[in-house]
Amino acid sequence: MNPPLGKGKDVQTQAGNSPKILDYVLEQDYLTKSGNNQYKLGGISIAVSLNQVYSDKVMDKAGKTYDVEKTLNVSQVKQEGKNICPKNSAKNSQGQRAQPSAGFHDAIYGGAA
Repeated sequence: MNPPLGKGKDVQTQAGNSPKILDYVLEQDYLTKSGNNQYKLGGISIAVSLNQVYSDKVMDKAGKTYDVEKTLNVSQVKQEGKNICPKNSAKNSQGQRAQPSAGFHDAIYGGAA
């Protein structure tokens, strides 16, 4: 969900021009007992953590590493989070469609937002 390297003369510039906004996604599936040793999906919770400062180490083709740090625009980060959550809400991490009867909750987290 993060962008590929951007344009630039070197890998450090390329990484800085396409910062990774998405930090991680955490999914929790909740099961409910529906019979004798039978369970069904009772709910899904997805937490999306977003970077407000993009910090990374990138490596060029020669094997040299470079630090990249870029403060991100808070409005852009929030908008990207809103764009990411609907993509996660349709399917769980195994690619299965969420059952319509299952409860669904998503949350977006960002550093100082």
